[in-house]
Amino acid sequence: MKDVHYSPLTLYVMGLLPPEEVPPVHIFEGEIDFSDLNRVKPESVMEVTIWDIIEAEGGERDPPYETSQKNFTMAFIIVKPEEFTPAEYAFFSLVSKFFGSCEESEHYLTPFCTATEGRGFMNTTLPVVIPTFEVSVGSLSLEGVRGGEVELEVEIRPVHGYGKTVQVFVEGLPGNFGVSVDPPSGKPPFKSIIKIKIPDEAHGTYKFNVVAYSPEDKWREEVKDLSLHVPWGDIQMLCDVAEKKVAKGGETIFTLQVIPVEGFKGKVSLSVVGAPAGVVVTSSPSSGVPPFTATILVKATETAPAGRYCFEIRAAGGGVEHSMDLCVEVYETEETTEVEKAGLKIKEIYIYLAVLLVIALIALIIILKKT
Repeated sequence: MKDVHYSPLTLYVMGLLPPEEVPPVHIFEGEIDFSDLNRVKPESVMEVTIWDIIEAEGGERDPPYETSQKNFTMAFIIVKPEEFTPAEYAFFSLVSKFFGSCEESEHYLTPFCTATEGRGFMNTTLPVVIPTFEVSVGSLSLEGVRGGEVELEVEIRPVHGYGKTVQVFVEGLPGNFGVSVDPPSGKPPFKSIIKIKIPDEAHGTYKFNVVAYSPEDKWREEVKDLSLHVPWGDIQMLCDVAEKKVAKGGETIFTLQVIPVEGFKGKVSLSVVGAPAGVVVTSSPSSGVPPFTATILVKATETAPAGRYCFEIRAAGGGVEHSMDLCVEVYETEETTEVEKAGLKIKEIYIYLAVLLVIALIALIIILKKT
């Protein structure tokens, strides 16, 4: 809609325009020809200047333009048989605020500032008290784990004695999240506890709103952009000891625990990396869903060289991977040592007998040649 402005003469009368800026007024006299609405033809035209008007009125406007009032206050009154709802009050408050602005005309409304071309200002704000309510939450940021549950306290407080029923609910969470509110409604003041059940497959940060709604007044207040962070989760590896001894031909056992952290969900597989030659390492079970316990069996063969060796146990699954080092010291038993010593003596005897046999053969050959 095109802006509608007060005429210069009206602005002068209002004290918003000096007389020097008021153009003459033309008055059509006699019979007027309206046959062509685009070219109206009067018998004569009389020009009336602002000075003619001032002289006829006995002087300039009092007070004059320089000291006249430029800022005004106007009562903006809307009447209806029933009590105003917060929504209605909000609408008419916006209308009254629009009247007091310098915005362009909209529909059938032209703000006072716009109509005076910025020469005057109108304050239509009234200190009207409308009962309503407000909502607050215990925390704007929540932390949860997959498969777990979080709680949030919500408080509904009356404003100017609001006493109608208010409902509390949550908007914005995915459908697989379970939400309960206790109590789901009440008359202010009251508090509700929101419980959010987190599904096993959830992970990441979720945004949601807490809404307080009056079905009677169709009015809502809300706390926006709350966040619920659900980490992917993790695992922890714990072993009874980090190092053991094992004899050649013997075996030993490590007890490993795989524990979920921060709601970890998923299957974890165990693997052995870097087992030394002559040493066999197995895990039972080789996989599981935390928490679970695995037995790490270490067998040292008879051919395993003596010494200290380390190997790695890896746990991987559910998007995470961890490892830990375990060590074994392979040693020789006394029985093994005695057998080796006995074997060495037998070997020496064989060598001695072989030498004697060679000497005997040489002697026999010499005797035969002489004969």
